[in-house]
Formats: sequence, structure tokens, C-alpha cells
Amino acid sequence: MKRLIGFCLIIAGLALAIGCSKETPVVLTADEQLAYDIAAIDEYLAKNNINAIKLESGVRYFLTEVGTGPLPTKDNCIALRYVVTKLNDTTRIDYNDTPRGYHRPLKNLMTGVQLAVKLMPIGSKGSIYIPSGLAYGPNPDPRLGVGSNAILRFDLDMFAISNYNALGNYCY
Repeated sequence: MKRLIGFCLIIAGLALAIGCSKETPVVLTADEQLAYDIAAIDEYLAKNNINAIKLESGVRYFLTEVGTGPLPTKDNCIALRYVVTKLNDTTRIDYNDTPRGYHRPLKNLMTGVQLAVKLMPIGSKGSIYIPSGLAYGPNPDPRLGVGSNAILRFDLDMFAISNYNALGNYCY
């Protein structure tokens, strides 16, 4: 009987040790996550010698070609070709590189893209580096392969602007 109790105690101790050895995911506050994301983006930019424009929001953007068209507003529709990847991964998670491009109201794009695109004249090409909270945040999108708090790189070629019809919910 003593052997059985001793054996059970050893097994229970091992089970407890194994259960406790698993790493518990660290949950950061929104401000802590933003600080982490900004540091990761800035480290990536420095490592790759990219001199990006820094926005207070944490979004960074770099233009390889500055357009000569107007600046879009939230009430405009834009046409662009784009590729979205995670910051340190070249695997496309979303893209539209067709000649016609992607036509959408600017206000319907993710917040991080909106913030930078409003500062880019039509005809611009470049990259936007988006902290997770201004992209998908803590909500993973398994369909796209985006995990929680993914920092995104949004490469774009913004080639046209049009008006948005709010009543009909379409771009002219």
C-alpha cells in the first residue's frame, strides 16, 4: 500500500511539474503591446536601413516613389495594388496585384493603412509598417494565417482616386 501511495505521489508530482513548465502566454496591455510593436518595427527598419516616416500612432511608412496627385481623404475611394506580409516574413497573407487593382473607400481599409495613405499623394509607391493594434489586434485571422498581435507590412502602389457615394455605398 505504501508503495502504491508513493508511486501515486511521484506521478502526481511529475504531472504538476509538466503542467507548470508550459509557458503561459504573456498578455500585454494595449499600451505595452504598442510599445513592443513600435520597438520591433524600428528595429526592423534600422536593420534594413529603411528611413521611414514615423507617425505618432506607431505607424511607419517609406515611399519608394512619391506621387504627384492629390492626397486622399477618408471620403475618397482609392485604387491600389498591394501585398501584405507579416513584418519578418515574406509570405503573402493578402494581395491584389492585378492591373485593375483594388478599389475601396479609404475609410474601409484597416486603420494603420488609413493613417499613412492620407499622407501619400496618389501615384505613390511604398511600404507601410503597421503595429498590431492598428491592424488585426489580438484577433487572429486563421483564414489569412494572421495570428494575434501580428505586425504587418503593407506594400502598395496607389494609382487612382475617385469619389465615394455614401448613399449607394460604391466608388465612382
